[in-house]
Amino acid sequence: MSHLKIIAEQFARGDFSAPFAVHAEEPAGVPALKRLSKDIAYTFAPDDLGGRVLISTASKQAREAVHAFLRYQIREHRTGDSPKVGGR
Repeated sequence: MSHLKIIAEQFARGDFSAPFAVHAEEPAGVPALKRLSKDIAYTFAPDDLGGRVLISTASKQAREAVHAFLRYQIREHRTGDSPKVGGR
């Protein structure tokens, strides 16, 4: 099973132990992601590069938590992705 598929399944259950294990700290946004878990959907989507985790929500608070979490991941993993919201 793909790493990202497992991550999507864990996050959907409110299990954020993998990011904690990698970073030795709770990433930004995780407390709110746990609290607002019923408002967030995590879906694995395969693509030509392996796949991605799609995260969707209609909740403004949940969206802000997702953005905080993703900015943390961008910074910590030095992905080179823009931390700006609004595009791929």
